[in-house]
Parts: sequence; C-alpha cells; structure tokens
Amino acid sequence: MKFTRREAALALIAAAPAAAPAQGQTPAPAANDELAAARELFARNADALLKYEVAIATEPAFVFRAL
Repeated sequence: MKFTRREAALALIAAAPAAAPAQGQTPAPAANDELAAARELFARNADALLKYEVAIATEPAFVFRAL
C-alpha cells in the first residue's frame, strides 16, 4: 500500500487534537509548593533528631585523613 505525504499530513493533523492535553487537567504543582513541602519535611526531621542525645565522645563511622 502506498502512503503519500499528503495522507501522512492528514493523519497527523487528525491525531493532533487527540494527543493534546485536556483543558480540565490540574497543572503540575508550582516550584514554591515543592520548596515549602521540602522545608517542612526538613523541619520535622530536625525536630525528630533533637529527641536523641548523642555524646560528644561518640566516634563517627568514618575517619578524616589528610592526603
């Protein structure tokens, strides 16, 4: 079957409205909302860590070495 450029163009034009997003969809969350959520999560985690007391003499799991 032969498929001409004109037929291909018509097929693309006909498929374009179906591929377009619907107007009623909600937009993606704004960057400010994500930033606020990240800050809130960070604050909650910091508050949770303040409940634990760690002695200063506690040895870290890694060692800093000069090169």
